[in-house]
Amino acid sequence: MKYNFRVYQTEANGVRFWVAESSELEHCVGQGNTSAEAVKELEQNELTWLEVAQQFGDEIPQESIKSSAQFSGKFTVRLSRTLHRKLSERAEEEGVSLNALATEALSGYVNGPSKVQREEANEFLRNLSDIFRNASMAMGTASIIMANALPSPPLRSIGLYARTYHPNYPIINGGNN
Repeated sequence: MKYNFRVYQTEANGVRFWVAESSELEHCVGQGNTSAEAVKELEQNELTWLEVAQQFGDEIPQESIKSSAQFSGKFTVRLSRTLHRKLSERAEEEGVSLNALATEALSGYVNGPSKVQREEANEFLRNLSDIFRNASMAMGTASIIMANALPSPPLRSIGLYARTYHPNYPIINGGNN
């Protein structure tokens, strides 16, 4: 690999998978069932991207990744026996090695969703919240109108409940409930 990249897990059509995305090469990505598979595919796609860019005379960014000699890909981690046991149990449950589980967990932590993805998710949640709020207000207003139309006092208390539960709803019939 010659360029920086990030790895994250995502979901599409109910299927979770890993994505490795180049930071410098536009639209150059790899994906796989594990973070390692995604990185391996990105490595192949990076070579193809560079070949095509060279063929068409496109500008090729300067290499950004540090020499791999600085990073062996191995490091020692000390952890409690309890955590070691829990990690081993989880790896067994998922049918992967402890090393693969730790690699995926660390990749997901370090390369979580991008700022843009977090902003898009937050915007989606705000819109969803507005939809539910509007639907709730409409249902509450309908309850008040229905309750005011009913003659018997016990049933009219539904309208009072709706108004109590939803204090921002307009008062129907001048508040003669």
